Amino acid sequence: MKGRSRSVPGADMDLGALIDMNSDPELSPEQQAEARDLLLRVIGPVAEPVLRACGLAAAAQREARAMRQELDRITAGTQLRGIVTGTQNGHVRVQLGGTERVFVRPEEMTLGLGQCVYTDAGGQLIVAAGDYLVGGQTFAFVQRLEQRQALVRPLRDGAADDARQLALVSDVVDLDGLEPEDRVLGWSIDFGNIILVTRRLGPIAAREVEEELELDRVVAREEIVGLEDVLERVDRLFLDPPSAAYRRMLGEGRRGSVGAVFSGVPGCGKSMVAELLVGEVRRRGGRALYRTASHYLIKWVGEGAGRLRADFALLERAYRETGVRPLLVLDELEAIALDRQQGLMLHAGHLDVLTTLLAFLTRSSARMIGISNLADRFLDVALTRDGRLPMISFPATLGARQVTELVAKVLDGIALAGNGGPDAATAFGDAVSDLVFATGGALAEVLRVQLADGRVLTFGARDLATAATIADGIVRPTLERVAQRDLRAGLPEPRPLRLDELREATIDYFSERARTITRESVRSVLAQRIPPDQQVITVEAVNGHRRGVKHDAA
Repeated sequence: MKGRSRSVPGADMDLGALIDMNSDPELSPEQQAEARDLLLRVIGPVAEPVLRACGLAAAAQREARAMRQELDRITAGTQLRGIVTGTQNGHVRVQLGGTERVFVRPEEMTLGLGQCVYTDAGGQLIVAAGDYLVGGQTFAFVQRLEQRQALVRPLRDGAADDARQLALVSDVVDLDGLEPEDRVLGWSIDFGNIILVTRRLGPIAAREVEEELELDRVVAREEIVGLEDVLERVDRLFLDPPSAAYRRMLGEGRRGSVGAVFSGVPGCGKSMVAELLVGEVRRRGGRALYRTASHYLIKWVGEGAGRLRADFALLERAYRETGVRPLLVLDELEAIALDRQQGLMLHAGHLDVLTTLLAFLTRSSARMIGISNLADRFLDVALTRDGRLPMISFPATLGARQVTELVAKVLDGIALAGNGGPDAATAFGDAVSDLVFATGGALAEVLRVQLADGRVLTFGARDLATAATIADGIVRPTLERVAQRDLRAGLPEPRPLRLDELREATIDYFSERARTITRESVRSVLAQRIPPDQQVITVEAVNGHRRGVKHDAA
């Protein structure tokens, strides 16, 4: 505001100069007070409204100056570069560094998906728009950079937004050098600015499923001992209606029967039953995948879940083509299915694999078998609830009759010393069973465990007699050892296995096994008799006489 220039009686300046002085924000308070007094003397009663108007003008000048300074700072200062990932109702989503933020779209800007934008250093305001990256094609961004590798994901929503790719990050590439179908893998942040790192990938290809694990052995039903109830239960998973009369009943039953988790101590037969089921599905012409959980443990978040989705897609396609119910076996299931209530640190960032598994279980035509020694303690309850993968507990040990049967099965067709009749293998099995289960025998007590409350528990061979112990720990190693002995002796064929050799091998095995069980491992081996609320103080192998096996001279 400026008054007309006229002389001021008794002053050296005109009225316009006085008003300018009063409105000048740069004047000191003393100078402004002097100008105010002069105005009061010059214009008298109208001085107050003039002074108010001058104050408003001064405030407006100060605000305009501050806005110009802020605008200069925003447009000329440090800026962040981001990528538009979505537009809706006057707002835009922008991927800014490692985070995604929502901005109000400036009215003068028309922004689209895949377009570069620039924000102020604080990431609060969009100040400029840039070019589209590769003409607005689909882009994928690094979620994490480590050792020059990156997990990438598609930016645009669509049918392929589940795709995951693992790629090497190359050097910085000039955007002008990119071509359609190139994929922008991501960025690193350098002093607040996004530095794009790219590699020519071409179109995103469909994930190829790695071939399933080929099993070295073919398991027959006749080999499995003492698990009749388990086999009957898992057979129900593969029932299909033979006629329309069964369709309603089995269709309703299938809704609550998608798989199971095999739970039990090591060596109780969980993997053998799973391998039996894999073999049966493949013999019928169906598809069966045998995986260990480590197959889905990838350090890039999302990659493991992508592998799991690809496996389920493969099984679904196989079911449509063959009509045979497919199967997915996951060994060591606890690696990807720990209870989520135990905290994220236990999962090492792999919760996406578990959530993907939970989503597919009841929506897939495939059956699933999980295997875990820790299922009863650590698996997520949402996974093992009824209707998903309920637990099937395997017996910890074999009974006397089952030991006899298992030994006889392993020795079937082997030359045995004695009468060599059809019941020779069963007689050998009875001898091993009697030795293991004899009340006052040499193996009745092989281990002592002292608990914190003072109790001392004693364990014998019967507490350690799993299927793996009998077949793979005693009988089969004895056959190999005897064969090796006779080969070294230059015999044209092995001598018949003697009963005393098998007995000595049984005693030696359990005596040695007792010495290998420690205070840390005893619960995993003998948890069924040790109270969970009791601390184990000591574990002691019972001193026994280790007899040597005597052989006839070659």
